[in-house]
Amino acid sequence: MFKLRKRMVFTIAFTLFTASLFADVYLKQRMLQPDAKDKKDAEQIHETWITPTKVRTNTGDHSSIFDVEKNLLINLDHSKKKYMEIPLDFSSAVAADPQAENLPAFMKNMMKMEVSIRPTGEEKQIGEWACRKYLQTLKMAMMTSESEIWASEDIHVDIEVYRKFSAALMASQPGFYKLLGDMMKESEKIRGIPVLQITKSKVMGKTMETTTELIEVKDVETPADLFVVPPGYKKEKFKAE
Repeated sequence: MFKLRKRMVFTIAFTLFTASLFADVYLKQRMLQPDAKDKKDAEQIHETWITPTKVRTNTGDHSSIFDVEKNLLINLDHSKKKYMEIPLDFSSAVAADPQAENLPAFMKNMMKMEVSIRPTGEEKQIGEWACRKYLQTLKMAMMTSESEIWASEDIHVDIEVYRKFSAALMASQPGFYKLLGDMMKESEKIRGIPVLQITKSKVMGKTMETTTELIEVKDVETPADLFVVPPGYKKEKFKAE
């Protein structure tokens, strides 16, 4: 009887502990782009809600909803009241890019790209979070991007869900769909959630810098309607812009 009671107590404690790890979490980030042409892009706030099955992020007039179970990303443009559904395949690193299928051969060659992430072993405290440093490199024909990423395991979210969502956001950009599998594979090297990311991109000889910092984390109860396309929004076909 004692052993049975002990197992029951352990089971209840483990269930509560697991549930707390995967509770709904709200993240708030600030992105700074000093060289942005449009002043409204110089400083942006990203809000993200993460649940065990769905994720949503808001940035200005745009939102993205990710359905974990369906592997489906929905991008919304609130200013135009339009949305686009993007089906995702995380099983293949060489999936065809539906956004680039109609491009000329020379354009396809220019869009070839690769991504790599390297742990450095460096550690430091950023705010309330203990962080480790990673270096990410993204290369394509006309651009090279180097990122310094400081990530922390102190933020208790489902890391697999977060990784999939981050890869999905990148894949939704024109020409980046084929990086989905590679991005997922490389992101497994990062332990935790990015707290600070400094990216320097060189495009046609010009260098641009972007800094993204985590400024708030809290447990929340996310309303279900946050993951629903608002009524009256027109669906657009997933294609290159």
